[in-house]
Amino acid sequence: MPGKGRLPNVHCLSQSGVRFLIKTLGYLEKNIQYPKNRNSFFQRDYYHRMATIDFNIGFQKWLGREGY
Repeated sequence: MPGKGRLPNVHCLSQSGVRFLIKTLGYLEKNIQYPKNRNSFFQRDYYHRMATIDFNIGFQKWLGREGY
């Protein structure tokens, strides 16, 4: 990213991974969360997505410490 340097990699489930889960492990597609399309929106939304993930991890840890 120009002006910011190299961003950390983000790993997502691919279409072939989705097919594997459905065919081999019997998952229902409606229960699998994965990026439905690949467009430039992800790059524009990168920091928001990463902050959301960081918040959720921190929130889950806090809930565990508080006994929830």
